[in-house]
Amino acid sequence: MGYDLGQLNWNGGTVEDNTFMKYIQNTSPGVVTSAVNSDYIDQVLIVRETLLAEGKNYYFHGYIKQQATAQTFNIKLMNDDAGGDVQFIKNVTLEGSANPQWIEVNFVFSPFGSFSKILFELQRTEVDAGHGREALIIYDELSEIKNLIGSSITEASKLIKIGMYAKNGLTMCINGEEISIRGKGLYEIKNGVMTVSFISVVAPSVNANVPWSTTECISCTDGQKTRSINSFSLDYMYKTV
Repeated sequence: MGYDLGQLNWNGGTVEDNTFMKYIQNTSPGVVTSAVNSDYIDQVLIVRETLLAEGKNYYFHGYIKQQATAQTFNIKLMNDDAGGDVQFIKNVTLEGSANPQWIEVNFVFSPFGSFSKILFELQRTEVDAGHGREALIIYDELSEIKNLIGSSITEASKLIKIGMYAKNGLTMCINGEEISIRGKGLYEIKNGVMTVSFISVVAPSVNANVPWSTTECISCTDGQKTRSINSFSLDYMYKTV
């Protein structure tokens, strides 16, 4: 058994969809009525035909409009069947504002099973008594993140050391986790601490057709996506038999 070194360089710029991420077009907005109070309406993004699948990694990008009072959302994966599996993803809090703005929301997630919906469950407070606030959400993008190991990195099945060099702020997906490069623009995994079986870079699409004047929950339907990826260099090591 030996060790081989490799390097992947990306010179930056705009790239068509499917190089790093595959845009999922078969989606539509929907709502879920709370079993606790029929006035409480939560928003969902419904994934049709191709479900969100275990073992894959995904990226969501969208916008939620502020309201006069603060909003906190529990973001979850779910299915139609009552009592079925539910997977918590994260909490997102928007401050209240007298001049509401659209706030960008994006995250990476990895399902532990098959799911058909992304739920934006609004935590209810005393302001909901007697009526229910209904969130306004723009679903700009849902994409599957493509693994560079097995495509761009064809020699290796698993990496044991990596060094990613890029501008501050580059976002990556490593083994299903969202990681951003900070500080000096260097991220390293070394000393055999973790085996890397999935790595890719993540970026929202550019020139998206975002309808800022909307007053309802809609889905982005502008088709093919392009992305602007900053330049990066990935050094890696893997075992050979």
